[in-house]
Amino acid sequence: MSHFPARVDAFLDELFRLEPVLATDAGLHDHDARWPDPSVEGEALLLAFAERWTAELTAMADLAPDEAIDRDFLLLELDALRFSVEELRELDWDALAWVYAVGAGLFPLVAREFAPPAVRLASLAGRDRK
Repeated sequence: MSHFPARVDAFLDELFRLEPVLATDAGLHDHDARWPDPSVEGEALLLAFAERWTAELTAMADLAPDEAIDRDFLLLELDALRFSVEELRELDWDALAWVYAVGAGLFPLVAREFAPPAVRLASLAGRDRK
């Protein structure tokens, strides 16, 4: 059996830890009370994540065809992440990017009924404190 699914799980665990709003959007609520770190240090962690996983995924050989497609998709997502952090830098020049980021972080906690209201409000309060 291939080790690829376990590595994808590790990839997603780390990605969702770094990008908690993305985790919420994907339906994983372990990080709901946190925001991503938009600081220089947070960007450095994202870039290090992208470099590490690009190297690991690129080195994977002998994958089944569907695993190779999934690997290539993840590599494209890592390229997009690097472009966003290094080149686009949307939060530096587009005030609406902040509005959308806040909305994307708060709206799912209020609008989606994934847990009782008290649990969702505790997550909302956690994001409000950060």
